[in-house]
Amino acid sequence: MIVKSADHVRVEVHDPVRRRPVLREEAGERVRGRGLHIVKALAARCGVEDRPLGKAVWAEVAR
Repeated sequence: MIVKSADHVRVEVHDPVRRRPVLREEAGERVRGRGLHIVKALAARCGVEDRPLGKAVWAEVAR
């Protein structure tokens, strides 16, 4: 889901799994596990919300 306002765009991804994402230490040789680092670098705000059937992971980017 994408929600736009005058000052930001919110991107939200719904997932049926309740397990929350974990920010891992950066490692140059690892191929996976960089997604949250990228989101945190680009987003003004981000978070996770519990849903009845899983969770929603969201990020807001300034316009």
